[in-house]
Amino acid sequence: MAEWPKLATELKDRDLYIKRISQKDNIPVEKVRQTVAGVKGNDSTGQKWVSYPYHEERQQFNSMVDELFEKNKDDFESREEVFRLFAEATVSGRLLPVARLIEKTFGKGSFRLISKKSADMPDREASI
Repeated sequence: MAEWPKLATELKDRDLYIKRISQKDNIPVEKVRQTVAGVKGNDSTGQKWVSYPYHEERQQFNSMVDELFEKNKDDFESREEVFRLFAEATVSGRLLPVARLIEKTFGKGSFRLISKKSADMPDREASI
């Protein structure tokens, strides 16, 4: 996506903003990156950041990906590889590799439990 001219500019602006906030507030860049989805405005009007939607759910997901990576380091070279497994499942609809990893890591029935919790979450978009 970074190769698309308009998006490349937005990503560059976001990354510069994240770096500036990280240094100013002494917060790790990765922590700021989890919250800041993008920036609006420019330096003359003042930049304001835009958050990702579903902040709490994203935190839970990121924690699960971290834990899956930590408990399966023999199977994955990086945390990004675990995340990519979820991304591919989302795009392709093939959930079996994700289900197998979750069941292997957290025990039998854990994928169903996570799926049920996800299905029971209120639809925040519908109320907007």
